[in-house]
Amino acid sequence: MPSADAIHSVTRSKLRRACTCIFLLAATMQAPPSPAQSNPSNGPPQPVFRVVYQRVRDFPFAMDAPTYKNIFAFDTDGGVERPLTTDNHSFSPVLSPDGSKIAYIHIKSETCEGCLLQAQYELYVMNADGSDPHPVAALQSPISQKRWSPDSQGISYTEWGERDSRYSLVSGSPLFYSKVDGTTSPLVLTQDAVGDFEWSPDGKWIVHGCTAQQTLPRLRGNLCLTGLGEHRDPVVLSKEPIPFGYFWSPDSSRIGFIEGGIKSHAILVAGTDGSQTKVLTSIRSILISLKWSPDGTQIVFVDSEHGKSNIFRMNADGSNRQRLTEPKQRASDPVWSPDGKQIAFSAAVHDLLQVHIMNADGSRLRQITHEKKSDCSGHWRLPQSRLLLISCGSARPVLNGPPRMVEKPWLALLDVDDPAGAQRRLASDIQAPVSFAPIPSPRSSASPAAH
Repeated sequence: MPSADAIHSVTRSKLRRACTCIFLLAATMQAPPSPAQSNPSNGPPQPVFRVVYQRVRDFPFAMDAPTYKNIFAFDTDGGVERPLTTDNHSFSPVLSPDGSKIAYIHIKSETCEGCLLQAQYELYVMNADGSDPHPVAALQSPISQKRWSPDSQGISYTEWGERDSRYSLVSGSPLFYSKVDGTTSPLVLTQDAVGDFEWSPDGKWIVHGCTAQQTLPRLRGNLCLTGLGEHRDPVVLSKEPIPFGYFWSPDSSRIGFIEGGIKSHAILVAGTDGSQTKVLTSIRSILISLKWSPDGTQIVFVDSEHGKSNIFRMNADGSNRQRLTEPKQRASDPVWSPDGKQIAFSAAVHDLLQVHIMNADGSRLRQITHEKKSDCSGHWRLPQSRLLLISCGSARPVLNGPPRMVEKPWLALLDVDDPAGAQRRLASDIQAPVSFAPIPSPRSSASPAAH
């Protein structure tokens, strides 16, 4: 018969093994953090953003079939997707910079887009959770540019200029500003806006295309600057050739743009103080991916070399132009990090576009998406965070046949400091435009700008 000491020894051994098993079981049951919430760099917790987008359903082969359009949203802290509209008449959402409201286009319920009855459109605003949808202004067409003012108090928007039978522009259109609280009627900033427009970061100016007085059958565009609330004609910054690709300096003192004809282009900059327009550099391509660095000292842009696109960087005065990527990469869409130390961009890998990241001087290049069958060509850096919102999935060409959809487009979130490069899928079958903004916090008086 075993002694009492032997029995106690066996008992202690069994207890140690049981405790070890319980510890290991608890460790394996503890879920690892999601890529969006992980903190590989031991930095502060990441802010939470709301992302909104649209889905469109139609039946192109059905006679007089309506088109169904609704707006959806999710939060980047792991929340599930939720519909914000269910009326089948809402699309093209844009979040306000403070994340509290969404502007979108709404089809009047008694009309039907895609049907024999001509649709009628309205500019609508609702809260970011989908509550309190209400009209702000009537629209002549769904093709209307709209931008929130930086203070989130109003929306600027344009109609579509009149076209002739050849679809050439024959007149400009009004540029409106409307407060979302409904206290005043929409203000007409100019009657002759053309194309796109952009607010200055401080909310004092809007740069936009405008028509030129001439007798030719087709209008020529100018680049104009309009001050909000100032009842005077827009200031013409550039007359010809047609300017495009506007981009503001962070301090709102300068506006950059591209001028060019069929073969030659140039990047120029003009001051809001009326200073003379300056040519910074010439470019071959017409790609408009121009971005000022967060501190305003550098500009990144895309140009072609040997028929392939490259990312370049130069000082804000046009000096020290440097190529950051190789022609074989076919790089495009550069995006600065919030601190200006890194640049994310798209580049070709085995004939597929993938998202890459590099230091601002072109060093430490690394690929951060690794899809085998789909492009990852869209990416947005979420302000004041390490998070990158990416869009993947596309139609790929097939030999001796039409393009086929490899996978429906999806949105995913990446932490750029995660060495594993793991992405968390957020939503699939999404359709542009995609807009995001930080979720408002009662303790925060200011928020990064929405996109």
